[in-house]
Amino acid sequence: MSIFDKSASVGSGLLDPIAAILKNPFSTTVKNNGERPHDFPGGFQIIEYVDGTPKNDTIIRLIGNMMPFQPFTWAGEQRLVKEYYPGNPEASVQVLGPKEGDLVIKGRFKDKRYKDPSYYGVAHQYNLAINEMRKRGNLVKFGMHGMGADWFRFGFIERGEFKMNKISWIDYEIALFVLSETKPKNNFFASKEKNSPSSVNQNLINSAASFQEHYSAVPTSMPQSLAGALNGLISGIAKNINLVTNFVSTAISTAQDLQSSANRALGLIKNARANISVFKRQINSFHHGWSTLAYPGGASTQAKSTYSNLSYLHETGKATVPMSLYLAKMQVQFEAISKTVPKARYKVQVSDTLQNISIKFYGVSDSWTKIYDHNNLSSTVLVPGKILEIPKL
Repeated sequence: MSIFDKSASVGSGLLDPIAAILKNPFSTTVKNNGERPHDFPGGFQIIEYVDGTPKNDTIIRLIGNMMPFQPFTWAGEQRLVKEYYPGNPEASVQVLGPKEGDLVIKGRFKDKRYKDPSYYGVAHQYNLAINEMRKRGNLVKFGMHGMGADWFRFGFIERGEFKMNKISWIDYEIALFVLSETKPKNNFFASKEKNSPSSVNQNLINSAASFQEHYSAVPTSMPQSLAGALNGLISGIAKNINLVTNFVSTAISTAQDLQSSANRALGLIKNARANISVFKRQINSFHHGWSTLAYPGGASTQAKSTYSNLSYLHETGKATVPMSLYLAKMQVQFEAISKTVPKARYKVQVSDTLQNISIKFYGVSDSWTKIYDHNNLSSTVLVPGKILEIPKL
């Protein structure tokens, strides 16, 4: 049940928090505790974005006494790089752009602030709604909505802490990871696509674990020499898959630049896929010559052992298919990421122009517009010391 579903019920009443606030104003006897809700009649809003579009059905509005305690603080800084060059006593300063500071808001959900008891349960549902939004990990726009005094930022819900005094009384603390004042355009969100490196990597981990669990025990009827070879091949697949999944997990969990990781990831993925191909060829070769093998105990035992071994080989070969598919998807993803890696990064020198930089990297002057557009330049006059990314053509 969602606080955004107007048909959902709590007790005997309809649950629409905005309507509840408008029709059932908070009790005037509730102490303000340092809050000033009237400064921002629109409250503190959290708007979720999916595929670049706001989801109007999941907007969270903290209105009235459910607003964050005020005052709360936010901050920012300008990222600067200062360098000195021989023969020039003045510093060359590169302005990299603003960096927004993160934000923590604290407040309280309390059902007793509603006069109408049919709206009890709102506190718990606000808690659930914010926590579910955090787990979805979508881009959000958040801030205060007032009378000509709006303040909004874009970012993510990084952390939510909810102290449940009672189910009808919950103190909240929400940490918001701030990106920028405007909606980001060029960010790569590793976990947002269905077949992203994050989700595919988890599927690959699960399929590799299942493969190793079910097929690491070779049937006792298998000839010892073949059993040893199979164990080695299965261990080799597990080792190569682990190299892939551990590397991708580390790159994502540590917020490592996936662009710089792409080529390394591609090498590991291709190696793992080649290892699976070798395994399949070996499995096919083991199918030949079973009838020539002698088993103690006569023809009946031999037939049973042959059937058991062939079934094991067949199922083991099939079990590699999901891993192959996930590796292929991941390879496509990292190949796409690799294409976004710039051809080079170049520090602008005195007397450099976009045309001569284009000649230096592309051999022609006409491609200077690619450098201009890729770096979002506003002027063709270059500042010495500025770092330019040289895109691939």
